[in-house]
Amino acid sequence: PGDRHKEVHDQYYRLQDEFFYNINIYKELKDHDLKVNQKKKEDLIAKAKAMTAVESLKDRQKEAVRFKNNGSMWALLLVKITRKWPTNSSE
Repeated sequence: PGDRHKEVHDQYYRLQDEFFYNINIYKELKDHDLKVNQKKKEDLIAKAKAMTAVESLKDRQKEAVRFKNNGSMWALLLVKITRKWPTNSSE
């Protein structure tokens, strides 16, 4: 393929550039998703800590269900946590 050398060479480097471009986009999207998920987890932790002020276990569970109904992906964990908290927290 001596007559097609330039064409093959150009196509190879074009595809290589396209591949690394796509890899970089993937990495940026992944980093963005990780940051968004970290923020959501931090917000949920803050809400869970705020629930320690609620005296009633039923009220804590109702609040956790409200988080779940609002689409919180960690709501089940929050429900489990609220079951284990004492009614008066020292934090």
